[in-house]
Amino acid sequence: MPTGYTNIISKGVSFRQFALQCARAFGACVHQRDEDGDSPPREREVSHYHEKELEKSKAELVRLRSLTAGEIEAECSAKFVQDLAQYYSSLKKNSSLKVKYETMLAEVVAWNPPTAEHEGMKKFMVEQITESIRFDTGYPTGYPTNKPEKMYPGEWFVERISYCILDIEYHEEEFAKEKERVAKSNQWLRDLMGSL
Repeated sequence: MPTGYTNIISKGVSFRQFALQCARAFGACVHQRDEDGDSPPREREVSHYHEKELEKSKAELVRLRSLTAGEIEAECSAKFVQDLAQYYSSLKKNSSLKVKYETMLAEVVAWNPPTAEHEGMKKFMVEQITESIRFDTGYPTGYPTNKPEKMYPGEWFVERISYCILDIEYHEEEFAKEKERVAKSNQWLRDLMGSL
C-alpha cells in the first residue's frame, strides 16, 4: 500500500519529484505541513512576530521613560483598578464553574455503572472532574489566591521598565534565532535542489 510519499511513484514521477515530495517531511519544509502534498518545497520566510514585538517593547520603554511623576501615579492606580476588577471577575467565574463541576461530580459519584467493566469509566470521570476543579477553579479554595496589592508608583514604574528591558532582550534573541533557523532551512533546501 503506498504511503503519502510513495503514492506519486505510480504516476510515473521522476526521482527529483519523488525526492522533493519526501523533503516535505523534514524540518526545512515544516512551514508547508498543512499545504497540498503536490506543491513543491519552497524556502521559508522569516516570521516578523518577534521583530514587531521588539518594536512595541522599545516604544513602550520610550513612552514609560517620558512619563511625569503624576502620569506614573495615574497609570499605577489605573492598573491596580484594572487588576482588581479582573480578580473579582475571576472569582465570580471560578465560583460558578466550581458549582457546575461539583454538581456533575455528585452525579458521577451517585451513578451506578451497569457492569464491573464500566467501573474504570466512573473512576476516570471522577478523576477528570477532580483535576478540573483543582486546576480550573483555584485549588483548594476554588478562588484565585493572588489578590492584587496596590503598589507604590515608583515600584510600579521600576517593574514596568524592567519588564520592557527583559522583553526587548527576549525578542532580540528570538528574532536572531528565527533568522538563523530560516537561513539554515533555506540552505538545506538549496543544497537539496542543487544535488537533484
